[in-house]
Amino acid sequence: MAYNMGIGKIAERNVTFKRKFRWVFRVENINGNPGQFIPEHYVKSTGRPNVDFGETKVSFLHGEMAMPNRATFQDITLVYHDIVDNDDSMLQLYNWIGGVYDFLSPTGTAVNPRMSSNATGPGGYTATGKLGMLDGCGNGLEQFTLFMCWPKSVNFGELSYETMEASDVSLGLKYQFAKRVNLAGNQPTFTCAAGRSTSGGSGFTYNFPWSPAGSIGGAT
Repeated sequence: MAYNMGIGKIAERNVTFKRKFRWVFRVENINGNPGQFIPEHYVKSTGRPNVDFGETKVSFLHGEMAMPNRATFQDITLVYHDIVDNDDSMLQLYNWIGGVYDFLSPTGTAVNPRMSSNATGPGGYTATGKLGMLDGCGNGLEQFTLFMCWPKSVNFGELSYETMEASDVSLGLKYQFAKRVNLAGNQPTFTCAAGRSTSGGSGFTYNFPWSPAGSIGGAT
């Protein structure tokens, strides 16, 4: 029997494509302070987590077998619009960078290495990143939580009289591990009714604006 050459199941009404432009990224609990966060509105671009799995090889006679081993999460790039706002939200970005290397010190002593194990507590240098994918109605599709994030590198960008582009700040983001949560369920149904109906009965919804202590979709 010949294969059906039509578009197949991807044309069904309950199939929703995740779009590369429907996402939000929020940084919370900066330097161990629950009240410090960077709103999602200022993020220009980022990526979802990447992970590599090591392997252990076992050999016997002529044969060899490979087994999965330690997982290593790869750095991602997080780019912010470089702005001055009226609520000090972007100040938290520089506070976060200063938690790793304090080039903002008024005394001019920029050395502030964080060699202790106090990474997540008050006075630490890490934060929690939350990346949410949305559908066209603002319902949550998935959420990645990045634990123990810290800026491994900072690029304030080049300036030129030859361009009219806005400036940005690029971070190379290191994190210990990531957790993914499916917010859409296994039978998603999406509506754009008032109140932002939730997806697939998952119980999660994206409400704006978030409170300082809030989290994407209410998930942890």
